[in-house]
Amino acid sequence: MRTLSVKQIRSLIAARADFEAGGIIGTTFPPFETGRLTEREADIYIRDNARGIRYVIVNHGTPIAWVRNIGQVFIPNSITRKQAELVRSLNI
Repeated sequence: MRTLSVKQIRSLIAARADFEAGGIIGTTFPPFETGRLTEREADIYIRDNARGIRYVIVNHGTPIAWVRNIGQVFIPNSITRKQAELVRSLNI
């Protein structure tokens, strides 16, 4: 696996491309695990996943942002500032 810069990761996220870089994964195949999401956020993720998620960013097993089938981006409140800076690219 090659090392990706933050700039490259942001570009891949903006393009909603599948990638894996360290503990960060961007994928069009959302996992069923909710990782460290709060109970409320996990419920939202599970519901959205059942309805269809177009793209999800996962950090060390926790979904930190996803794009619903209707195109709306959901970013949990429980993510860190560093994670928030990374997923900003979804709002382009």
